[in-house]
Amino acid sequence: MLSLWDNTDINVVYGRLLALGILLSIPVVVSALYLIQMGSPSVVLPLLNLVPPQILVVSPLTISNGPSTVPVVSSFTLLLTLVSLICVALDFIIAGWYLSLIRFVRYTPGYNTFGDVKRGINSLLKGTKKDKEMLTLFAAMTISFYLSFALFFVIFVAKIFPNYLLLSPVVLLLLFSGLTYRPCKKYMENALQHYSPQEYGK
Repeated sequence: MLSLWDNTDINVVYGRLLALGILLSIPVVVSALYLIQMGSPSVVLPLLNLVPPQILVVSPLTISNGPSTVPVVSSFTLLLTLVSLICVALDFIIAGWYLSLIRFVRYTPGYNTFGDVKRGINSLLKGTKKDKEMLTLFAAMTISFYLSFALFFVIFVAKIFPNYLLLSPVVLLLLFSGLTYRPCKKYMENALQHYSPQEYGK
C-alpha cells in the first residue's frame, strides 16, 4: 500500500499516516479503559479459618491475598489484549516508523514526495558504517518504545502478569528510548540532508 504513495506529496502522506496512527490507537485506548474499569470493582472476603486470618480481595482481573496477586485471565481479557498488541505492532510497522522519518525531513529541500523519503532511507543503508549504525540504533530505539508500551499494557492494564518486578524491563526500555532519541534524531536529520534523494532514485 505504501508503495502507491511514492509520488504523493510528503505532507499529504504525513497526514494520512498520522490519521492511520490515531485510528490504530483507538482500539488500544478503548481496551485499556474497559480493562481498567473492569478491574476496579472488587469484593473483600475475610478468611477467618486461616492462622493468622487473612483478607482475600477478588476483582474481575485479579485475586489478591496480601502481597501476592493471582491474575484472573478470561478469554475476553486475552482477546482485548491480543487486539491491542496487534494494533500497537501495526502502528509501529505502518505508521510510527515512517512518521518519525518523515518528520526528520519534512521541511528539507529535495524531499518533496514519499518516494524521496524512502530513497533517503536507502541512501543511509548504502552509506557509511556510521550511517548504518545510527539507522540501526534508531530502529532499536523505536522498537524499544513500542515494546515498553506493549509490556506495560500486558502487565499493568490487562494484568496478565501482575508482578511489579516486571516493571524493570519497561523502565529500562523507556530509558533506552529516551537517552538515544536526541542523538539519533540529530544525526539522521544531518545525514539525510547531505543525501540527494533524486540521485539515489536513478
